[in-house]
Amino acid sequence: MSEEPPRSNPSSSSLRSQVAPRAVEQANKPVGQIDRRSSSGAIAQSKPKQPYVRFFVSDWLGGTRGLRAGEIGVYITLIALMYDRCAPLADHRRRLARQCGCTPRAFADALEMLIEDGKIACTEEGLWNTRVAKELEWRSETSRAAREAVEKRWRKRKENSDPPIRPHDAGNARELPLQTPESDSEKESVPDGTVVDKGPVDMGPSVAVSDPVVERTDPPVRLPVTQAFEHYNIAARALGLPLAQKLTRERRRKLRARLAEHGLEGWDRALIEIEKSSFLRGQSKTGWRATLDFLLQPSSFNKVVEGGYGDHGE
Repeated sequence: MSEEPPRSNPSSSSLRSQVAPRAVEQANKPVGQIDRRSSSGAIAQSKPKQPYVRFFVSDWLGGTRGLRAGEIGVYITLIALMYDRCAPLADHRRRLARQCGCTPRAFADALEMLIEDGKIACTEEGLWNTRVAKELEWRSETSRAAREAVEKRWRKRKENSDPPIRPHDAGNARELPLQTPESDSEKESVPDGTVVDKGPVDMGPSVAVSDPVVERTDPPVRLPVTQAFEHYNIAARALGLPLAQKLTRERRRKLRARLAEHGLEGWDRALIEIEKSSFLRGQSKTGWRATLDFLLQPSSFNKVVEGGYGDHGE
C-alpha cells in the first residue's frame, strides 16, 4: 500500500509566519545541532533537550474541548514529538501513525481535523505547532537569562573583591644601630682632674626593635549563603531540577562550608557543570536528577565542580 501524499492546507502560509524562523529552517537537522535566532537577531546554539515542558492545564482543556479521544491522543503525541525533536516533524504519515498507536486511516482523519482547527500547521518543513515554537523560544531565552545573571554576579564579585589584608610582616621590623660610647672605655673625671678608666662597658647583645604592632580584629567574614541559595533555584528552574523550598539550618551550615572552601565563584561553576551533564539533569534510565542536598555533600560537590559527571566526548 503506497504512502499517502502530504495534504496541503490553505491557511498554512499564514500559520508559517508565526513559527519560530530558525526552528523551521532547520527541521531536518539532527537533534542537538539546531541553532535558533532570538528576537534580537543573535544566533544561539540550542541546549541539550530538557526532560520537562510547561503544561498549562486550563489552556489544554479549553483547546481540546470538542475533540474526540482519538484526536486528542494523536494531538498530544505529535506535540510531545515536536518538543522531543525541537523541530517540525517530517510528514511521513505512516510512520507517525505507528508512533501515535493508530492505523494510517485513523491518523489521517485525526490529523485532518487538527489541521482544519488550526492546531497543527502543515508547512514545507513538516508538521508544526505555534505554541511549541513559542515555548521553545521562551525556554531558550530563560536559560540564557539565567546563565547571564550568574555570569554577571560572577564578574561583579571579581571586580569588587579586594586583595586580602596581609598580616603584620616581620619584614617591617628594622634593627636599630647599637649605641656605643665614643671609645670602648667609659671615662669619668674627678674634681682634681684625674681621669679614671672604668673599663669597657657591656652593652649587651644587639636587639632588633620593630615598629609597634597594633592588634587588628577583622570582622567575621560574611558568606553569601542566601545569594548562593538563589543561584541554585535560578539554575534549577532553567534545567528542570527540583527547586529548594526552604533554606533550613542544616542546609545553611553545609552551604557555608562549601562557600568557605570554594567561594561563590566555585558554587556558580558547579551549577554550570550540572548544565553540561545529562545524567545530573535526569536524562538517564533512572530519571534521577541532582538536588540541592546532593550538591551540598562534600564528595558530590567536589566531583561536580571537577567535571566528574560531564558527558563523555564533550
